[in-house]
Amino acid sequence: MPVAQTLDVSSWHNTTVTVAVCDDTHSAKRYSVPMDDPKIHGPARNDPDPQAWLNERHRPGNWIEVRPDEEIPGSIEGWDRTIINMFQMAFTPEIERRRAAGSLPAGFFVQSAQLLQPNGRPSIVRFNDEVHGVMRLDLEDASPGREITAGDVARMVSFDLIEEELDCGHFTIFWTGSGWKGSFDFRNGRSRSAQLITAALQFIEVARFSAGRGHGGPAVDNLFSGCELLCKAQLILSHSPAARGKTHASVSREINSWTRLGNGDPKFVKLFNRLSNERSRARYDVDDQLPPPSEADFDLAQGVGEALANAVRQKG
Repeated sequence: MPVAQTLDVSSWHNTTVTVAVCDDTHSAKRYSVPMDDPKIHGPARNDPDPQAWLNERHRPGNWIEVRPDEEIPGSIEGWDRTIINMFQMAFTPEIERRRAAGSLPAGFFVQSAQLLQPNGRPSIVRFNDEVHGVMRLDLEDASPGREITAGDVARMVSFDLIEEELDCGHFTIFWTGSGWKGSFDFRNGRSRSAQLITAALQFIEVARFSAGRGHGGPAVDNLFSGCELLCKAQLILSHSPAARGKTHASVSREINSWTRLGNGDPKFVKLFNRLSNERSRARYDVDDQLPPPSEADFDLAQGVGEALANAVRQKG
């Protein structure tokens, strides 16, 4: 998975576009893409010159004026198309709204921009000092108190929202002086999911303890509770309406449907289904000597919980 991607739009007038991608080993890989390759770009003989098209829409203040109903040339692809599309959908309409309201400051220049998407509430667009987050940079000089420059942002390794906003999705970009660096995560509910995952791992720990004492029923019941909380966390992150449900049946139905589509870990959901079937016996049939779950069951649930916890944690 690339952690950063940069495309030099000044090279568009040449016969190839050179893309530099930094993968998660932080090693640079370069690819030269022929501009007229139909396998990559499709038929674009009638497309306007992309650099001329972009120059016509670039405005003083470092923003791009693209109408909502305007088609972006097909020869503009990848990260650059994403940036232009985000200006089209979010940043440009907000700039125009502020300009019409007279709230755009004199000499306004877009150094950074952020689209914040709270779950169930209107989106928020921020610029420059309004942008909040935690950034990690790969700097040779990382002296405490050193002022961060636009050029330093080109060495961004990761960016994430502040703790108070982790339940929101976001798209955030920073101007480096020669191009845009960005980060996005459109998942909602990371903070809420993290709380459920923490509780789930506690239930799994209690279930292990019960199994170690030979208490099969409590071990099954607690492991089921832990697995159900992990299922609910996954549903929150996948924007499932079932995540708002309060019944065992709604969570079970949705996590099984979601897994049949090729998501998640089928072995984990199989364990969840088995525990769901055993739970009533474990809790209410006191005469039933139900055996505790196996170590493999505990390890599977623990592994899923730890992987989810890592997936939702704040980066930076």
